[in-house]
Amino acid sequence: MMLRGRIHETVEKNRRAYIGFLMELIDTETTDEKEDQGQAVLRRRLERLPCRLDYFSPDPARLYRYEDFNVGHSYASRGNLVAVFSGERDENGLLLNGHMDTVFPNDPDAWKSDPLRCEIRDGKLYGLGACDMKAGLCAMTLAMEVLCGLGVRFQKNIILESVCDEEAGGGNGTLAAIDRGYTAPAALVGEPTSLRPMRAHVGSVAFRITFKGRAAHSNIKWEGVNAFEEALPFIHGFYEMERRWLQKQKNPLFHHPACSINVIRCGTGAVCIPDACVLEGNFTYLPGYDGCIEEFTAVLTDASQSPWLREHPPVLEWLHHVRPYESGGEQPFLKSLLRTLTELGGAGAYEGFATGADARLLANIGGMNTVILGPGDIRNGHRANEYVIVDEFIRAVELYANIIADFLAIPE
Repeated sequence: MMLRGRIHETVEKNRRAYIGFLMELIDTETTDEKEDQGQAVLRRRLERLPCRLDYFSPDPARLYRYEDFNVGHSYASRGNLVAVFSGERDENGLLLNGHMDTVFPNDPDAWKSDPLRCEIRDGKLYGLGACDMKAGLCAMTLAMEVLCGLGVRFQKNIILESVCDEEAGGGNGTLAAIDRGYTAPAALVGEPTSLRPMRAHVGSVAFRITFKGRAAHSNIKWEGVNAFEEALPFIHGFYEMERRWLQKQKNPLFHHPACSINVIRCGTGAVCIPDACVLEGNFTYLPGYDGCIEEFTAVLTDASQSPWLREHPPVLEWLHHVRPYESGGEQPFLKSLLRTLTELGGAGAYEGFATGADARLLANIGGMNTVILGPGDIRNGHRANEYVIVDEFIRAVELYANIIADFLAIPE
């Protein structure tokens, strides 16, 4: 029997056990600073396989020199777990990346079941992190288990990494792995894409701006300064910037950039002039369009020319900046992966990921040709009743195994 047939047979035979492993991982809480509980579960599984394991925590003192480092995170009892599967040649060929951490439960009262207890209903597996991204991480682990169990030998080393600290600020776990030397010419990130291949993602910037005013009774408003009214020129300028970007920023992998103000905190009552207005929001921009942050700050400067704001300038805080990335579709791994997907009845073209991911670090800092591909729909992440379709998870195990084998397996 050909290797693809043996992979399919193995996956179908072990379907129930694979689902059980994913359920165990979801039942293990791995919210911020609790990733090690999940790493212990994963370690027990990996210890069965012929790989070298490495556990280490990010070191802020080392990572501070990187532009993408996120400050203010502690790693006293949380870390990365990396497994290296040796190839015929002692050089790295492929890196498989997934994050162990999850967000905290969004609106716990809206969950129909305990978010920290996995439950299967109508062919869907519900639980915190099921979609983002324990299904992808679990499927990559099981794909290596399938290939090792079938005695497949690899031309080069394969690195499987389960990183911490992707969600809360993002990136420091993967950044630490790159800094430790875990790189390869090609990388596969298991974020949820409904098993459609992505070779780029947008840049995303979140911000907070505080406009100061002066409180007064609104019936004598001339004795106060309305902070909301002072913020209005910026709000108009911000959305005018979006209109310009919609005309200027083009990339066939994406729909378009987006600008959004999502939080406005202002005022204490209907007859009180507000003395402060706080805006929180974000904007995205497409790969290849540098200077967007500078344009944003210029909009804020131009909108702060009233006599009051010249004396009391608004305070801008950056909440996060996820840089974009794009890998060329003609690279060997990207061509191999797309060919495998097409032959197995999957998507036949690359798309762009609509949000940020650690893929940017692998590509921009690690120099890796990077694809994002995983089970689950990103729309189901970070929300109540998060789920992944069971059949899609099982298919991911089979797809990953074939992608890896087609790219690096030594022919039988």
